[in-house]
Amino acid sequence: MSTTTTARDGRDEALLCFGRIVGVGLFAGCAFSRYPLSVRRLPLALVASIALSGALAGALAGCHERPIGGGAGKDGGVFGAEAAPQFIDVDFAYLHPIFLRHKIGQGPKAALWAERYHRRWVKWTGRIRSFTPNGITLRQLPITSTFDVSLWINNAERPAVRAKYKVGDLVTYVGRLDSYDDIWRTLYLVNGSVLGPAAPNDLGL
Repeated sequence: MSTTTTARDGRDEALLCFGRIVGVGLFAGCAFSRYPLSVRRLPLALVASIALSGALAGALAGCHERPIGGGAGKDGGVFGAEAAPQFIDVDFAYLHPIFLRHKIGQGPKAALWAERYHRRWVKWTGRIRSFTPNGITLRQLPITSTFDVSLWINNAERPAVRAKYKVGDLVTYVGRLDSYDDIWRTLYLVNGSVLGPAAPNDLGL
């Protein structure tokens, strides 16, 4: 059971108990009151009003509660109520001069990343440069001597990727943009999957 559900259940139970306490007290007062019936009806109306207000407040509070979202865990896996992947049509060559070169200030760069690219999904083609404990690294640009992308592959897929591919293979992959490093000039992707081999003319490497 989630923390949000527990909190909501506790609030509803408190409202119900409050209504019962107030209702019992006012009903008893009405039953034993020496006032005329027309006067005794007023507390009963008040009880109904309090109960209705409590129910509406609980319902409205529940409507405004945000669902618990998902995300990428430390092992690269997806957890929680994850929305459908949001792919963006942008290639590495376009992002490289913006985020991996010192051409714009750190503040505007970080704001642009957060607004348009962070946690978005991309589908790229690159050449495997190495295997890491958590996935693979890939070269995207012909001029790169090491690697341009570090792809964190989902746990269940790592053994198959290691068995099927080798360093130097050109592959098509998907991943979620997680962070950038303009010192080492690397983009970091999580929740990655290798879709399959790619033709050499797909990248020009």
